[in-house]
Amino acid sequence: MNRQSGMCVLVMESMSLASERTLLLRRLAEVRDPRDPRGRCFSLVSLLLVTLCATAAGFGSYRAMAQWAAAAGPVELVRLGPRPCGPFQLVRTPSADTLRRALTLVRPADLEVLLRVRGLDLETVAVAVDGKVLRGSGSNASVAVTVIGAMAQDGALVAQQRVADKSDEIPALALLLSVLDLQGVVVTADALHTQVETAKVLVEEMGAHFVLVVKRNQPVLWEACRSIPWSEVTARHKRSEVGHGRLETRVVQAVTRPPPTAGQTERPRQRSCRATPHPCMQFSNRVAGCNVTVEPDLTLMVDSSSVDPDVTYEITYEIKGDESGPVIDTAELSDQTSLNYTPSLIQTVSSGTKVTIKIADVTKMG
Repeated sequence: MNRQSGMCVLVMESMSLASERTLLLRRLAEVRDPRDPRGRCFSLVSLLLVTLCATAAGFGSYRAMAQWAAAAGPVELVRLGPRPCGPFQLVRTPSADTLRRALTLVRPADLEVLLRVRGLDLETVAVAVDGKVLRGSGSNASVAVTVIGAMAQDGALVAQQRVADKSDEIPALALLLSVLDLQGVVVTADALHTQVETAKVLVEEMGAHFVLVVKRNQPVLWEACRSIPWSEVTARHKRSEVGHGRLETRVVQAVTRPPPTAGQTERPRQRSCRATPHPCMQFSNRVAGCNVTVEPDLTLMVDSSSVDPDVTYEITYEIKGDESGPVIDTAELSDQTSLNYTPSLIQTVSSGTKVTIKIADVTKMG
């Protein structure tokens, strides 16, 4: 009985693998072959299968892919597609030059059908969107290639496309997600996509929900979030885990901001004339890995008598170097020497990223 049960499981697994392989072959066959019909020794499906399998095994270069194919057994070669030829019915494997010529002719947009092998199913509840710059794709004559992708909560890549050279990830997000059915799905993205238009597209056009990161590049929204009494919020979830050599504690709190009551309005910030000349601000950064704490250190480049000690000045400055985009923050100067501010914590791509600060505006506060 045990032997028969084991054989049954083996057959069911083989049928499942055969079904998935058939679906993959059908999708690969949809990719247009741009090569000249004359002199083809291998089908494009076979070359794509060799590339996929070799890449999954950790072979990244064309030469390594060809070596992987040459070392494969006869059973694996038959499944990959190369047909026996010659009087001895030997199975030839593609060379590195053959793989390079074929893959460089295939359009990346045609390979997008591979992402539709596994689309969003009924169990998909969240999709994460992020963009990355391809390492080694830039040069002195061309900009680096940026791709934006969408990943389901189980780690499956469900959509991906290249960002236009003269554009950024913000308009590319809507185009990327337009091929997916996101009705009722939660879309997450970093602070770069915390935009009003992005939120409208997700909710009104796609019927999705969103979880977007709020940083100081949205100063009004940032201050609104800071004004919420988080210590009084009871809907919260806390989880601690060890990763990357450190203990991380994540706290998730959910709160609904009530609409303003009748007659209640937000107090506008009072501003008057622009202060001239601008004070110059120098910054000292405390760097810890890729986290940079920016603290303003004020130095007046003009005579202090030109700064009214009875007036409070609001200094708005822009910090560049954060991976999510420019960060806008403010500091208040009073009594000519008292500078009130909150340290800005930004996250750079690497510890060598240059952080620059530029004053955007100086105003008198009434």
